[in-house]
Amino acid sequence: MKLRSGAFLFPVLAGVLMSNPSGGSETKLRVAVPKTLSERAARRVAGDSTVPAPILILEGVQIASNKGLTIDVLGEPPRGSSRPGPILAVTGLVAQQPLETPNPAMQKITMTVPLNEKAAALLAGRAEVTLTLKVEGDGKIKLDRAYFETDEKR
Repeated sequence: MKLRSGAFLFPVLAGVLMSNPSGGSETKLRVAVPKTLSERAARRVAGDSTVPAPILILEGVQIASNKGLTIDVLGEPPRGSSRPGPILAVTGLVAQQPLETPNPAMQKITMTVPLNEKAAALLAGRAEVTLTLKVEGDGKIKLDRAYFETDEKR
């Protein structure tokens, strides 16, 4: 009887430990997909290798100068799936000062994040997508806005 309860407890405990192993946080963003980008993504998915990969811009990311940052950009999971969406990019920053620095300066930066081939499939024919920013470490990411880069002048 004891063996059965232990056999059940192990997968439950492993699931809890693996659910957030780095102590990080997730932030969901709804991002508009410009029509021109949606059309280019569809051409890329169809095999046109001359079309550049999509680029996500994270504007006004707030970070302390003594902290590094690693961000996984995840796409939408398949409908009805409890699994996370596909990884579209991984990006990060290295701390500019030692962790022990007293009163570290807060700074706002803009991060340019090139996305992989899975992103083109996600953006093709879409007007809006939900992305998840999974941040390793402590605290949630704070940013002013996220958008996709296009060739159009703003």
